[in-house]
Amino acid sequence: MNELILKNLNSKQKKQFKVDFIGIGAQKCATTWVAKCLSQHPQICFPKNKELHFYNKKANFYHERKDWQYLKGISWYLDQFKHCSIASIKGEFSTHYHHDPKTPALIKEHFPNIKLIFIVRNPTERLISSYFQGKFDGKRKRKLPDIKKIIKEKTDFIETGFYIDHIKRYLRYFSKEQLLILIYEDIKRDPQKFIKSIYNFLNVDDNFVPESLNKRVNVTGPKTSLLRSNYINWKNKIMSSKIKKNIMFFLKPLKLNKLILKIVFDPTDKLIKKYTHNKEKKGVPKEIIKELNQTYQDKNKELEIFLNRKLEWSE
Repeated sequence: MNELILKNLNSKQKKQFKVDFIGIGAQKCATTWVAKCLSQHPQICFPKNKELHFYNKKANFYHERKDWQYLKGISWYLDQFKHCSIASIKGEFSTHYHHDPKTPALIKEHFPNIKLIFIVRNPTERLISSYFQGKFDGKRKRKLPDIKKIIKEKTDFIETGFYIDHIKRYLRYFSKEQLLILIYEDIKRDPQKFIKSIYNFLNVDDNFVPESLNKRVNVTGPKTSLLRSNYINWKNKIMSSKIKKNIMFFLKPLKLNKLILKIVFDPTDKLIKKYTHNKEKKGVPKEIIKELNQTYQDKNKELEIFLNRKLEWSE
């Protein structure tokens, strides 16, 4: 039975088939990186698309949602896991689940015992990063209003960072033990410990080290996002191609192969990341950052009390 997959199950067995965990957000909190690390674990199975957005109707103001996936029915949702074995731990990450008020009740209806993962980040920085993702999505530039106007007019966009309110909403439907709350800033300190805490929460082997542990994915930045994504695509092709092997073959006798890799590839990528992030921060007026910090101050303090932990961005 453990080797069976969903597409081979009858209707009765499908009803018993369950999703074990859902990442409910937040957007721009390294959820793509986390999903990569989890999907590489041999005991965990993800759908082919990381974000199914099945349970949320609301999204950011710049996401054009023509239909609501939930109307397709739970069978459609379960079909996204049809490649998974019965024995695997199954889950998905959809970054708008945490702030849609209807989502908790809908999840509860289908999976009352599910485990939920919520990653939070400095709400001011998260909002700015989200705004620029909306403006520069790596494929095209959207004509979004100035960030000053967004902050005044799009209250829902601001409230996405009221993490404690969203946590309280989920706790009306799920126990505290079902909800794992993680801090984005902890990833920089110890990515392995961060991922290990999720493995422990999901009761899978926590000694497994994912291939993506020290790789950054889905980094956002204005104007340079296209530059960086094109550069990384080019670099990945080179690194995984015969060209790299040939280059290394000729450089090896000169003992330059490691040096060339270090000089040409790694620092360049870091410089692009650094430039991207600096441009992002410099593009936002200081008074806007100050206003956002003040807006989030009380909610941040509430979150600190709830977590019984001092947050570096709660001032």
